[in-house]
Amino acid sequence: MTYNIVTVKFGNKYTSDFVNKLYRDIGYFSRGYYISSRFKFYCYTDNPEGLIPGIEVIDARRDPTLKGVWNKLRLFDPSMPFKSGHNIYIDLDTYVSDCIFTRLANHDWNTLHVCGAPWKNNKERYGRLSSYDVTIHSSVMSWKSNTNHEIWEYFNSGLRDYYMRKYSGGIDRFLAHEDINMKIFKSNFVRSMKYDAEIKDAAIVSFEEIDVQLGDLIPNYKAR
Repeated sequence: MTYNIVTVKFGNKYTSDFVNKLYRDIGYFSRGYYISSRFKFYCYTDNPEGLIPGIEVIDARRDPTLKGVWNKLRLFDPSMPFKSGHNIYIDLDTYVSDCIFTRLANHDWNTLHVCGAPWKNNKERYGRLSSYDVTIHSSVMSWKSNTNHEIWEYFNSGLRDYYMRKYSGGIDRFLAHEDINMKIFKSNFVRSMKYDAEIKDAAIVSFEEIDVQLGDLIPNYKAR
């Protein structure tokens, strides 16, 4: 089985060091499990400077030019280079604490998976439905190659700019309010640093909703 790990770096919020750390950590925790030919690591970026060897760069596409987090939605474009295998997208404000591949041994790759955010359920929102927060987030996603292209095609229609204005909060609201078919990862695969502190054994920890520095992503869970 081929795995494609994919991340996105646009703008100046995160440096290449964040990408390099994620690449190294996935390899570190996968020692003895993965075969290098089965593991590819991609970075879709507008600035590849500083990325270390082993990371395959996907140069920014300018037709159309997307804003900020909306570049993440481009990963469902059928022109992306990962044509086969199983895809795992991971945000840069995360750290990995176990082998992600063994945790997905019995995973349903036929359905797009995202992260649950039940803590958002109690937030009061007023006005249009599109202004309401949603109980999912896309810090980590998984899907099978050559599937879910309809997400990009649906977004990249004549309504693309309308969707970006309507869901100014980002792609999470687009995915949820436009009724994209999704499932939620189990909590022992990915957890929130801020809201799931009681969960100790997740393979991926997300800093979603937290401003993060590179040093925050170097926990003391294991000596290097």
